[in-house]
Amino acid sequence: HNCIQEKIGETEAKEFALKEIKRLVVKKKLEASWSDAQVYGVNQRVFKSMPEWIVAFKNPKEANLERQNLYIFVTQYAEITGVSFLLDVAH
Repeated sequence: HNCIQEKIGETEAKEFALKEIKRLVVKKKLEASWSDAQVYGVNQRVFKSMPEWIVAFKNPKEANLERQNLYIFVTQYAEITGVSFLLDVAH
């Protein structure tokens, strides 16, 4: 029989993305200042014919202007498929 997993909405996508940021800070993949980063946008788009959420964060404490925005890509089933400082990336 098939197990159908519940699709997540915008609120859950933000929660999973926030957890991913905290995980990356703990693993020292992101600066500690990212712990306070705020969500400034959530959009849904189709990637490889599957809808996914793009959760955008802004960190004004980041010294490198090119790295003040961070995008976390979350599938409709809550899987993190990518993290990037650039929006237009094939992840």
